Amino acid sequence: DDRNKESGIVSWGHITCDGSVANGESMWAARNLKFLPLALAAAIATESDLAAAKAVMVETCEGVYARLIDLSVWQLLNLPIDEVIGLVEKVEDQSHLDAAIIRQAVDQHSVQNVGLPRFQQSYLENYRQASPIVLVPATAHYSWPKTAALLGLGTHSVHPVEVDLFGRMDMVRLREALCRCVDKGQPVLQVVAVLGSTAEGAVDPLADIVQMRREFQDLGLNFAIHVDGAWGGYFTSMLRPPDGANSGDTAEIIDRYPSLYISDYFTTHFEAIKAVDSVTLDPHKSGFIPYPAGSLCYRNGDMRNLISFTSPVISHGSVDVTVGPYGIEGSKPGAAPAGVYLSHKVIPLNMRGYGRMLGRCLFNSKRFYAALVSMEVANSGSNETSISLTAFQRLPTEQAGASAKDIRAQKQFINDHFVHNSTQALIQDEFGLHRKKPSDEQKKKLELFQAIGSDLSIIAYAFNFSIGSEQNTDIDLMNKLNDNIFRKLSLQPNRDGEVPTVEMFITASAYSPGQYGQALVDDFARRAGVETTDNSPISFLISTTQNPWLSNTSEENVMIKKLIEVLRRTALETADEIIKEHNLKKL
Repeated sequence: DDRNKESGIVSWGHITCDGSVANGESMWAARNLKFLPLALAAAIATESDLAAAKAVMVETCEGVYARLIDLSVWQLLNLPIDEVIGLVEKVEDQSHLDAAIIRQAVDQHSVQNVGLPRFQQSYLENYRQASPIVLVPATAHYSWPKTAALLGLGTHSVHPVEVDLFGRMDMVRLREALCRCVDKGQPVLQVVAVLGSTAEGAVDPLADIVQMRREFQDLGLNFAIHVDGAWGGYFTSMLRPPDGANSGDTAEIIDRYPSLYISDYFTTHFEAIKAVDSVTLDPHKSGFIPYPAGSLCYRNGDMRNLISFTSPVISHGSVDVTVGPYGIEGSKPGAAPAGVYLSHKVIPLNMRGYGRMLGRCLFNSKRFYAALVSMEVANSGSNETSISLTAFQRLPTEQAGASAKDIRAQKQFINDHFVHNSTQALIQDEFGLHRKKPSDEQKKKLELFQAIGSDLSIIAYAFNFSIGSEQNTDIDLMNKLNDNIFRKLSLQPNRDGEVPTVEMFITASAYSPGQYGQALVDDFARRAGVETTDNSPISFLISTTQNPWLSNTSEENVMIKKLIEVLRRTALETADEIIKEHNLKKL
């Protein structure tokens, strides 16, 4: 980030054992950052050794300069992030006191040392000020309430924000939550944006969150922004310019046209990462690294000092000889960091390296989605059973509220033009990307292809079944169908000791109103043709495309066709079993 360079701020990060630990460290640092100004102001006001610091001036988040000791508790809780991180150094510079004396005094008052109950009694005016919240999307990982419990904040301090029908954090709901905090005088530790939810591949509107923080800073409310990019963080490499030549492999044609899979939405919100305060990345996910490796990166590397514990045995001056003092873990095996280092040396973090691999994964995920949503629904089985499929990621016609006829027509169009071609034929013949001026029809096809699928390479969907012309409307039977399909297409405990033979792997989850909101659940149920009751969850299946070579054949998309056939056959067989088990002659 150029702004970091201009201000002299240096970023810093380190390898953790996984993303949960990285998320936990970010909340730990955010808590200490939130309460540091109060500890320092109290130390200056009460410690005689710090008398020379009473004139120290700071800038509030509204851009007003004032003496630190004159600020209200609320102002101290909402100082700018970099102002807080550099606060001890600022006191040192302006007062000419020895840094060791300042830090020793602060240690007598910091929440890290005295604990939250005593800190509240001594420095906070009311219970709400001692109960800062963390705002996360409903899709957030369970590591967030877990960390809140470990820090003594309590799981109730983590407030899920409803997501919209794309599975992204709802900005209206976020604004409402922040307004409540302003009205009640309740601090906000963090707002967490998920770049790549593990069930839907949804990317939260990060640029909008960054802009919203600027707006609330004018109202006196400030907070750290953390990106949980455990799944999607590596996709930023798709935006870094290439620094090498193409390799000449047969799938190279995909690499030449990033517009196939990089949308304006993707670019806008991934580029906003440079404005956040911390980011979690998981090399063992989209980094393709088979070691238990996560990572935490700070925009301002000095933020790590807020949680540091230094042992004289391993600390020798100002040089970081180990990352142990700056995180939850201490000593640990070196295989994971070595594996990450080696992988990044071999595969660069730009369009020619990881960006190339992940771009192909996104392209292949769109091709899988196209085949999935256009799957034939009239497949004969016993009792004239047929299946239907509802994708969580809605088609453009569904987003527009079009009629069932228009939705079916778009599925047919996708089947006719996107499913059966080879990659080269799709890109050249259907989209005309090798031409200087593609036809209007080719441009429309490309626009449709760009619009389908998920934000990243994860597709969520659910099957339902019909007997004759009657579709099942029972949500429990639909859930049972998808749960049983998952059991057949995943690794299950095998008591016989035999190696299981599974034709493809899928994962599964459920949309519950309590987590995702009733509106999302009702919409998905309506599209699937079932009736919901309050608090009824809907089971769904997940297919993640992390194979850059999935459509890399000279034939007509053969591998994806085989996967779709496995899904179709398994769904039909499972539907027949449920119909027989429940003796369903008609619905």
